[in-house]
Amino acid sequence: MNKKGLLLLSVLIISFVLSGCWNSRELNTLGISLIMGFDLEENGDILLTAEVIDPEPSTKGLGELETSYVQGRGKTIVDAGRDITLKFDRALFGSHSRVFIFGEEIGKSEIIEYMDFFKRYDEPRETTYLLIAKDSKAYEIMELLQE
Repeated sequence: MNKKGLLLLSVLIISFVLSGCWNSRELNTLGISLIMGFDLEENGDILLTAEVIDPEPSTKGLGELETSYVQGRGKTIVDAGRDITLKFDRALFGSHSRVFIFGEEIGKSEIIEYMDFFKRYDEPRETTYLLIAKDSKAYEIMELLQE
């Protein structure tokens, strides 16, 4: 084989290997969340509540979104997200979250650990608003927003 043939073969092999979509996510498999709430339960577990966009077309009108709320529990945020995936038919996708609401217990004690997690995890945006629910749980504030 001459040099040109070897170069052409190398380019073809590299183009096939590098052109794949190994980490692509299909829109119909994602649960796009707008608001996430984090609460600390009595046993130390995390209760994650997420407002998720309903994938069906809206009957409210143009530009209006229909949403639903899902909850998951776990020892960590990732565990709680996996619990939601087991209960909900879609994987939770947090890149479009506009607001993170923390319950008062988390705001008083463990907020630094959560900030570290969100800084290291690649999905949440840096422009997301962070709120701490005073004298209540995050899911209670989210219920008020729903009304």
